[in-house]
Amino acid sequence: MLHKYPLIPLKNIIAFPGIIIPIFVGRKKSLLALEQAQQQDKKVIICLQKLGVDDPLSKDILSVGVLADIVKITQIDNETSKVLIHGEQRVKIEKFLSRKTFFEVEYVLLEDRYDFSSNSEQKELMNLVYQQLEIYLSINKNIPADVITECLKNSDAINFINTIAHFLMFPINEKQNLLAADSVKERLNVLLELIMKEIDIIRVEERLHTVIKDNIEKSQREHYLKEKVKAIKAELGEGSVEEFDEISDYRNRIEKANLPDEVNIKINREVNKLIKMSNLSAEAGMIKTYLEWILDLPWNKTVQRDFEISSVSELLNKNHFGLGKVKERIHEFLAVYKLTNDIQGSILCLVGPGGVGKTSIAKSIAEVMGREFVKISLGGMNDEAELRGHRRTYVGAMPGRIIQSIFNAKTKNPVILLDEIDKISKNFQSNPAAVLLEILDKEQNKNFYDYYLEVPFDLSEVLFIATANNTYDMPIHLVDRMELIQLSGYSNYEKITITKKYLLPRVLKSHGIKETNVEISDQILEQIILYYTREAGLRELERVLSSIARKVALKMLESDTKQVIDNESLLKMLGYPKYKSNLLPEKPTIGISLGLAYTAHGGEVMPVEVSVFNGKGELKLTGKMGEIMQESSKTAISY
Repeated sequence: MLHKYPLIPLKNIIAFPGIIIPIFVGRKKSLLALEQAQQQDKKVIICLQKLGVDDPLSKDILSVGVLADIVKITQIDNETSKVLIHGEQRVKIEKFLSRKTFFEVEYVLLEDRYDFSSNSEQKELMNLVYQQLEIYLSINKNIPADVITECLKNSDAINFINTIAHFLMFPINEKQNLLAADSVKERLNVLLELIMKEIDIIRVEERLHTVIKDNIEKSQREHYLKEKVKAIKAELGEGSVEEFDEISDYRNRIEKANLPDEVNIKINREVNKLIKMSNLSAEAGMIKTYLEWILDLPWNKTVQRDFEISSVSELLNKNHFGLGKVKERIHEFLAVYKLTNDIQGSILCLVGPGGVGKTSIAKSIAEVMGREFVKISLGGMNDEAELRGHRRTYVGAMPGRIIQSIFNAKTKNPVILLDEIDKISKNFQSNPAAVLLEILDKEQNKNFYDYYLEVPFDLSEVLFIATANNTYDMPIHLVDRMELIQLSGYSNYEKITITKKYLLPRVLKSHGIKETNVEISDQILEQIILYYTREAGLRELERVLSSIARKVALKMLESDTKQVIDNESLLKMLGYPKYKSNLLPEKPTIGISLGLAYTAHGGEVMPVEVSVFNGKGELKLTGKMGEIMQESSKTAISY
């Protein structure tokens, strides 16, 4: 009797009756067939297709397959589903029905013929297969030990054959022949022959292994794999062939890398380990990743250029306005470096509020010296493994941020910016600041030990520059290792000059506006600085200028005329001022006394309401005032 069901062709998998296997469905036709099966009674035909065909036609699909139940479907992504199927019975396809979207077939169920003259003949043949199977599993350590237990459970010949055929790594065409044979006796004989053939292959390989091992000397151990391949080719009668040897490639790279002696010993030891491992093992993959890191690190490569000390001032003035003391110190630092070609162990720490140009100064130093520039953000870092790396025993281990920066710079003497060093933190298990002590100490960092590399790396040629907003939160022993360079906030005059020379041209260019299309006076710039920004640096000022530029761009598209920013248009663009004047009033005000406060933005003028009454001479302070403010008030009265 003919039945019909959707069909899913598989490339390299054979499904057997009584066995549950997972399959991955990703082709459009197969997904539609799966959908159709779900709508019916969750049954589908599984057949092997010809190899090397991506979009099979009916002629590319073998006729004998399995009727299977759909146990579970898991959606992996938009294009792929994982399907758990349970084989029910062998089937033979009689006819492909005309479906353009997916395969649907008519089939007949195949009955199994036993063809044994007696029960004793069947039992004797099965015992023979048992014996050979035990031999095979005893010499093939790659097959799990519980497989033989699973096979021995089956007293039924058909289930016994299907279980062995599923678990053992026979060629795919041999598995298809086992599935297609109607006679159980014939299938047992074929199975016996396959197991014996696999035993012979393993024994030949063991014999070759022994012969090669006895013939090579200790000094030639690294050629073991190559000799093994030659022996196999000779056994097959193919002679020598030209092959790609991954181990040889590593050997050649190690020889060319000119590594330090300690590193050379370590990496050769890892290569020798890799020789004895299977390429499919997880540890082999870890060793290969480790070798790539070691071999790609710039152990001997340095990049720098000879510079004229006169060009330093020109570059610093071109990129930065003001900051006279800072430029002078950098000038001195580079002059000493020019004479000695040694960074002298100096660790510069640029301290100042956000937006005053700490990072850009570090970039300028790297540009003058012709070195690569790398930035490491330390804000919130609380694990020393982020700096020193993880041990290779951990899953997903990799080098720390310092070695990663060296790797990315592709040179062993870059300029590394340790950004926001004051925001580094610690927990009860780890203290990254302690690792920084080693990194920043020239006497110790010659042999910096990263847990992942397991060999020392010389950091003495790296120029470390740190930045911080303040030194209050930094460990005192870390501050002691660095030379602090204070960057104070900019005055209003400096902000106006920087805006005209650097900020405004950059903002207008980024918004597609020519400088000739906008007119903005110094008076308007001063109003923006005084009443719309309140900061020591320039970041908020740049954001306000960007807001103006966006509105100017919109107006230019509406009317192609020059935009003049005056008081009226400034009020429309930015709204009412956010801040009051921070300047001292020209005349005293009755009932108001003036106080001065230091803030992260620079400073603040504070009007304080004062009333004097007849009394005992006591001072009453109202409002939520801190201890410092209360002390300041009492000091003022005393004065």
